[in-house]
Amino acid sequence: MKTTLHSILLSALCLMGAGLFAACSSDDDDDATKKHQAEEETKGYNMTIEAKRSAYTIRAKSSDALSEADKMVINPKWTEGDEVTVRGVNYSGTLKVMNVRNDGRECTLKGTVDVDKITTLTRIRFYYHYVPTAWYEDVFDDPDYSRYDNQDGTPKTIASKYNIAGISDCLMDFDFVDPHSIKLDTDFENWQSIVRFTLKDEAGNLLCPTKFDVIRGSKGWTPDSWWNPDYWVRLSGIPASTYTTNGKGVLYVVLPGSVHDNVILSATVDGHPYIYTMGRSDLLTGEFYTYEVVMERAD
Repeated sequence: MKTTLHSILLSALCLMGAGLFAACSSDDDDDATKKHQAEEETKGYNMTIEAKRSAYTIRAKSSDALSEADKMVINPKWTEGDEVTVRGVNYSGTLKVMNVRNDGRECTLKGTVDVDKITTLTRIRFYYHYVPTAWYEDVFDDPDYSRYDNQDGTPKTIASKYNIAGISDCLMDFDFVDPHSIKLDTDFENWQSIVRFTLKDEAGNLLCPTKFDVIRGSKGWTPDSWWNPDYWVRLSGIPASTYTTNGKGVLYVVLPGSVHDNVILSATVDGHPYIYTMGRSDLLTGEFYTYEVVMERAD
């Protein structure tokens, strides 16, 4: 009888212990699950970037001939307090330009990147002076050319409004990143070329157009052509002050992206159309070019 009672008590204690162990294990599992869920829901990643700007490569005939206006547009600088946009499918954020140094060529970027879903080797892209309206809009692959249409042809406007740069592909695995600190050291690329055009007519007179279009495409073009040209950049309503600033016949134009195609210039001067065919051209991002062109009157 004693042996039987002892066995019953021992069995009861074992069952209680097993229940307690199971309960503890369940609690541990719940804690681990909650911790994992909390980690998955973590969105704020503090980011610090020591960022540099690369100057444009000069493709002018002689670098000695560059004016102060040229130097303004080929040596891009950071501006204290400006913002850099970080954008992608599962992430977004804004970084502030701080501690600008080395004549504006270097700075520190600080801010927070929100990550909605952690994926392996996330492609991060950074935009300076360019805010995509949607994650799929990308100045690297398919820039919004219309953003470049309101140029006035002066280097000052280019330096202030079209000083667009970024980092195209920065791969990062957020699973292995401290959510409180991301540090990168990289260069921002210029996303456009800059061209200084000096425009003349066939008699050698300098032209000061009020409208100037840069057209790209493999087809031909005439003022009365049925073909709808592929406008690259359109400058409309160029003020007379542009030629006071630049000098007669001189326009500075920013061209987004790179092109390996036929390029045609179209201008309107005193109501008359002018045209110049550059032919197949290689105009690359991060380059500064100078062209002196003789335009043919087309009416």
